[in-house]
Amino acid sequence: MFRIGDQQFPDIPALLNFYKTHYLDTTALTHPAPRMKVITKYDFPGKDEEDLPFKKGEVLEIISKDEEKWWQAKNKDGRVGQIPVPYVVKYEEQLVSIDQTDISQQQQQQQQDQHDGALSTPSIPSIKIPKQLPARALVIQTRIPNHYDKTQLQLNEGEYIMVTKINANGQWEGQCENGRHGTFPFTHVKFLDDS
Repeated sequence: MFRIGDQQFPDIPALLNFYKTHYLDTTALTHPAPRMKVITKYDFPGKDEEDLPFKKGEVLEIISKDEEKWWQAKNKDGRVGQIPVPYVVKYEEQLVSIDQTDISQQQQQQQQDQHDGALSTPSIPSIKIPKQLPARALVIQTRIPNHYDKTQLQLNEGEYIMVTKINANGQWEGQCENGRHGTFPFTHVKFLDDS
């Protein structure tokens, strides 16, 4: 069970789905929190059933640090098991900030990483970002924001919005045709091809 405030969730996907349309301190959760990754220094064949065998150079995701010398990890195939801590070192990935100029570069790098068999950062939804703002977009999902937060914009599916600012946290700013303006999650709109 996962809990944030008064909300309880049976698993991480349920938590993320809830926060795609609800707010946690006015910040939308658009990507799962990254787990620590390690790279293996040696081959480890595993001796017990609960061990996770690996070859030198594999990147593993740490699930939990149950003991000082043995951690639970997951490999790129999704298999989970125990690994010896002295056989691994922390894996440092270069994280690129998300803004309108580098989303396509990140997508290209992720595709290359997946092709090379490496673990990549959480995927970013495919978004066609216009070269210049403001830009017109179509609301693809109705959104009713928190009643007490007047900075949030209510969206109705099928209406048009002028996107005026793209923030890296997933909260975009814009103005509807009827003059309402505010912030909203990027997942609720799609840019028009002619923008």
